[in-house]
Amino acid sequence: MKTAPNSAASLLEAIRQGESTFIEFKSSFQKEVIETLTVFANTQGGAVLMGVSDAGQIVGVAVQAEAVQGWINQCKQITSPRRVNLFYR
Repeated sequence: MKTAPNSAASLLEAIRQGESTFIEFKSSFQKEVIETLTVFANTQGGAVLMGVSDAGQIVGVAVQAEAVQGWINQCKQITSPRRVNLFYR
């Protein structure tokens, strides 16, 4: 899967299949998320599913507008060129 899952059914299927070359699970937003996004941006793409443990369990993550903007700002500050595309529901 080279594109980000874009429906509840495709998200659940991606989680069921587990991590792969194009799908990475992260339980929270930390530096490793930015590193993974950078790798995906410099290769064939992929998706980071936040709120999912390495074991594929949905643990959730609190998402508020301020948090998302903060994540975007962190990505922009650490990476170059500063291109960030975040998808969340």
